[in-house]
Amino acid sequence: MPDKTANQTNQEIYRLHKKQHPITKYEKKTLIKFSDQKLDDAVYSLLETGLKIAVTPRYTSIEDILTGVEKAILSLPVEKADEARQETVRILKKTLMSQRQTKENREGSTEDLKG
Repeated sequence: MPDKTANQTNQEIYRLHKKQHPITKYEKKTLIKFSDQKLDDAVYSLLETGLKIAVTPRYTSIEDILTGVEKAILSLPVEKADEARQETVRILKKTLMSQRQTKENREGSTEDLKG
């Protein structure tokens, strides 16, 4: 195999990269609007995903989480089941505390904005 120059090698690498990672331009598709509101690219992108997007719920019931954990640990030995329950409660308490702190910080920021 003959030796290739650095320039030829770089060209081959560039072609391979270009082939593996093609540059695609975002093409706006037809959208029927019933208002005069202008839509930016982010909104077009969101609308393009359509129903393929999964929205995270704002609130997850603690009862649902605990019920799921209980169902999952039915087949575990008693010691492991107790350990899983304790870990679940620890995580839930930590999450609830951080949510409260976030809410308090957000409310404080809102009050600062109101002046």
